[in-house]
Amino acid sequence: MSAIIDIGFTFNFGGLDFTQFKMNTNGWITFNTSSVSTSVYNAISSSETFVIAGFSANLNLTGVNPMSYKLSGVAPLRILQLQWKGITHTPVSPGSGSLTSGEFQIWLYETTNVFEVNYGTFITTPVANFGSYAQVGWKGECPTDGDALYKNSYPYWDTPWNGYGYVTSLSFGSSGGFLFLPMPGELFRWTPAGIPLPIGLTSFTATSKNNINILSWTTNTEMNNDHFEIERSADGITFHEIGTVEGHGNSSYVSDYHFEDISPFSGINYYRLKQVDYNGDFRYSQVIFVETKLFNHSALVIYPNPAGADITILPDTTIRFTEIEIYNSFGVLKTKSMDEFHFDLSGWLPGIYFVKARQQGNYYYSKFTKL
Repeated sequence: MSAIIDIGFTFNFGGLDFTQFKMNTNGWITFNTSSVSTSVYNAISSSETFVIAGFSANLNLTGVNPMSYKLSGVAPLRILQLQWKGITHTPVSPGSGSLTSGEFQIWLYETTNVFEVNYGTFITTPVANFGSYAQVGWKGECPTDGDALYKNSYPYWDTPWNGYGYVTSLSFGSSGGFLFLPMPGELFRWTPAGIPLPIGLTSFTATSKNNINILSWTTNTEMNNDHFEIERSADGITFHEIGTVEGHGNSSYVSDYHFEDISPFSGINYYRLKQVDYNGDFRYSQVIFVETKLFNHSALVIYPNPAGADITILPDTTIRFTEIEIYNSFGVLKTKSMDEFHFDLSGWLPGIYFVKARQQGNYYYSKFTKL
């Protein structure tokens, strides 16, 4: 159990106002700052009170700063983001498998008192038969004051269950080659009663076609809806805005929206909508993802890769590029050239960078790692 941590704002939970909390290494937090629990891993069914469980299980944490928190935004709409990463879990009877890596976050929203659990990538190896349970949900001052999620089968964590937190768990593991783990970008959200949702979002999908990712969403009602901000992520955790679409203000009819991401990452792209009211209040949608298989990947020769202080980008045929663009993992253009193929990377941060080369009307894509 961590020391007492300041939230940074007043958060109403279970009908009471709190300004402090504690984080537990077993994947849960409590607003009861007198708690001294260190080994409790079934937080919802335990005697603990005022609990939010993101992935409450008998976890081991690895790596640097496996538990962290960050306050972002501006009052009165700040967000406290709590993160667990490098989590592992070995069942009491492990058999032939275990959870070897996982990460997730709990978000607390100022003013609205909404809270969310956001999941990153979970890996089990080998993919064999093993299983265990994690508790996900919340509990107030008594066992029946709460709400938990229940899914006791595979392959999906997709069944919400409104009821008493002390009787529920979520299975995780693998069986017969099927995984039943949180999906990257999966999100669970709890909204306190009495807070009207500004829009009725009935669908949100993404498709990839001709190196362009097309996002589509539909609303059936809107209230004070100023605009949508489209956010993208390469890992399902850290998102950055890539565009905006104007909302319809106030409506009670079906509205269809579309946005095209013309420079997606190669591989899996995660997206979410940030719906913003006229007064600046905002809500996030669920996270969706689509795999983008960029064409003509093999036409690029990049060396050295991984790169140090510089890099050279050339075609692997007799064609000549007319333009080369390099983007960072946030989709921000770092450099562009129409006649140079040798790039100075001095001062660039370590990480993954994406290359987009043009030859007349054709595009070629690849990526490299900066050390």
